[in-house]
Amino acid sequence: MLEGRARVKETDMSVKMQIQAMACASQALDVYDVSDCLSIAAHIKKEFDKMYGGGWQCVLLFLEHACDDDGRR
Repeated sequence: MLEGRARVKETDMSVKMQIQAMACASQALDVYDVSDCLSIAAHIKKEFDKMYGGGWQCVLLFLEHACDDDGRR
């Protein structure tokens, strides 16, 4: 459902690490509800801690937009 809609906004990670982060996020979304941000972030952090050592932080942001009755944002 969310494939292809996620993006990295700002990072100093290598492209390889960004791809791995997206893969971890995709795995987490297969397991946890999209509204369970804490579990998703914990999953990504745990995987990165295993791959690259401890000390990682994971920040998630889900944005939605709403339209009024006339279809305007």
